[in-house]
Parts: sequence; C-alpha cells; structure tokens
Amino acid sequence: MQSKNVCQNNDEDIPVTRSEGQIADDAFETVSEPECVVGDSERMSEPGCGVDDSETVGEPECVVADSERMSEPGCSVDDSETVGEPECVVGDSESEKMSEPECSVGNCERMDGPECASNYDAVKYITCLGNLRVTESLDDFIQECQSQMSEMREVCGRGRSVLESRITIENWAIASVLSDIPGQSHQQFPVKVRCDGDCLPACGAVFAFGQDVRPEEMRLRIVHELAVNAFYYLDNNYLSHNFTGKKNCLQSIASLSDHYFPEVHDLSKITVLKALYEKELKDICKPRSYMGMWQMFGLASVLQMRICSVYPEVSTYSELRTQLHRVIEPRDKKTDDVATILWTSTRMSTKSLSWVPNHFVPLLAFIKT
Repeated sequence: MQSKNVCQNNDEDIPVTRSEGQIADDAFETVSEPECVVGDSERMSEPGCGVDDSETVGEPECVVADSERMSEPGCSVDDSETVGEPECVVGDSESEKMSEPECSVGNCERMDGPECASNYDAVKYITCLGNLRVTESLDDFIQECQSQMSEMREVCGRGRSVLESRITIENWAIASVLSDIPGQSHQQFPVKVRCDGDCLPACGAVFAFGQDVRPEEMRLRIVHELAVNAFYYLDNNYLSHNFTGKKNCLQSIASLSDHYFPEVHDLSKITVLKALYEKELKDICKPRSYMGMWQMFGLASVLQMRICSVYPEVSTYSELRTQLHRVIEPRDKKTDDVATILWTSTRMSTKSLSWVPNHFVPLLAFIKT
C-alpha cells in the first residue's frame, strides 16, 4: 500500500508534504478572484485576511512603490496615520534614521522579539500570495515572484533558546522528542507555535525573528524560494545530501504529495515530477495551507541555515522516517547554527498504530550554548 505523510487538523486528515525545464501549465488555472481561504468554502477572519465578511474583496494588488512600501517591523507608521516614507530608528540616537522599508543590518533583516509583529501588515503578504495564485503560467508565476522579491530583504536565521525567546514549552510533544536527533548532543524542548496550517512558516519565524510571528511573510518567502530556484528542488543529487534511504530521494518526496496517485503518475518521468511540483507551488499560495518536505527544503534556504528534520520513531511507516529524519542543507549557508523542527501530532501518541503527523514545532535548547 502506498503510504502518504499527511498533516491533520482536529477534524480531518490534511496532507502536509508538498516539492528546470518547462513545467506543465495545466496547474496554473486562471482564478477569477483570489480569496483567503481554508479549504474551498471557509473565509479567513482577522488577522488572516484583514477583511470583514460584509466587505467586498476587490482585485488584490501587491504594490510596493515609493509612497506605499511593504511594511516591515519597526518601519510602519500607525494605521491611523498617512503612510509616507517609513523611517526606522537605528542605534542609540533617534537622530540616526534609515529611509528603508526594513530595519536591517547588511543584507539580512535582524529583527527579534515582539516588535516584529507590532507594525506587521499581514494583508499585504496575503495579497502577494493571491497575485501569485492568479498567474496563468509558470513563467508568469516566477516573474511575479521576482518582482515581489525585489522589494524584500533576506532574512538570516540563527539558533534560538527557550530562555532567550521566552516561548512556552509544548509539554504534550515532549514524548515525541528523540535522543537520536542528527547532529545534536544537548537536550532540546518542543515549543509552542500556532496549529492552523501555518505551523511550518511559524517554525521558520522562530528561527528568523525569535517569535511565532509574521507567518504570511514566511510563507511568501518559501514560495519565492521554491519558484525561483526550482532547479535545485527537482535535482535528486541536491535533495539526496544527508539522505540514507535506498530510494530515489526526489521520487520519494514527490510520492508524499497530495496530488500523487501511484496508478496515475509515473515518477520515473521528469515531466510528471515537474507537474507535481508545480501543483505544490500553487497549493501553498493559499494562506494556512499545509506544507511538508519540499517546503522544508525551501525554508532552509530562506533561513540560510541547516534544518534538522526530526521524525519520531513510530511503529508505522518506518521507510517514511528514513526519508524525513535527516539534516537538510540550504543552497547558501550563513551560519553553522541548526534549526531543529519536529514532526508531531496534536491528536495521538507516537505509540498509536495509526499515528500520523499533523503539526510542526521547533525544538530549542533551554539555554543557548
């Protein structure tokens, strides 16, 4: 029987795993009007979409011009004020200012703590995701990604600790933490992040910003990475680094896609792999849609740090653990720190014969070493 790794909410099973040349255009169907949805019929409420159910949602635009910049923490003006040229205080003197859309140092954003969310405008990032969903071809999709990326600076992840980030330890997930975490010698604790489909972007935010904040932005960054650098994520040699399984790694990841059906898809054909990858790209443009291994590879490159993917040792799907319990290398690495992320479940113990993951949580040392 074909095993699929799935992510579940509290009511139903939802797939978590998602992943050069010309990719088929059939998945880029024209969408008349992008919506912030969970499933097909449930409209997101605040702060997800930022629109009231009684309001008509017009054609979203992702505009980052001189007079209307994509807001970043510490740079936005209060919502009641007219947004002009944002200014960010840098250093100890308020006379030192930057007329940049982000408070940053060098090429990477350095933002930690609650201030990362204080002036954050989720709607702008959701709008950008909506613009990607209505593109009609992969080329259009990539072009839109590149346009959006030109207005955003890189983020640089780094190692975090429970004490530094002041995040609540997720006691129910402690049982899923193993002693055989690749490359880790000190005890790590699962910490609390949102359980709404944005759990993987939220994990990325913890290592980027120190808190579970700005999930829409992290989702958009993952989409950009997977679209613009698709060549890497369709390259078996790249994906196979640190992979100990006997199967073709690219085919293994593709087989975990919700769009994969063994009686329909021949994974030995690169055109089939590319088509599945393309559908994954479109899927994850939906706010709060679940993510998986292809997206975790993308997140490693977004953070520019290695990710240790920790999959519990359960009685079911032992081959699946071989595929998912591993260290993921980014395309470019800016730190030797490692972001450790645990596949877990909010519904059942790992001792259950029917255990499947439906959630991601970061694993942090209590004190940074």
